[in-house]
Amino acid sequence: MLPDIDAVTRDDLMRLITKYRLRPIKRLSQHFVVDPTVIRDIIKHVPGGSRVLEVGTGIGVLTYYLAGWLLR
Repeated sequence: MLPDIDAVTRDDLMRLITKYRLRPIKRLSQHFVVDPTVIRDIIKHVPGGSRVLEVGTGIGVLTYYLAGWLLR
C-alpha cells in the first residue's frame, strides 16, 4: 500500500521503480509518472464519480491514487 498522495515524494516513487527494476522502454516512448504534484494535478481535474479508462498504466501509481480518489 502506498502512502497518502499528500505524504508521497518523488524519491518514494523512484525507490519503488528501483526496487522492482522497472525501466521505461524509450523506443515505445514510455514514461512513468513519479512527480506527486503532477499526480495531484491530474486527479483534481477528474470529477468524483467519473468513469475513467487509463491506457498505458505504467507502474500503476497514477491508477492507484486515481482509484482512491474516485472510490471515496
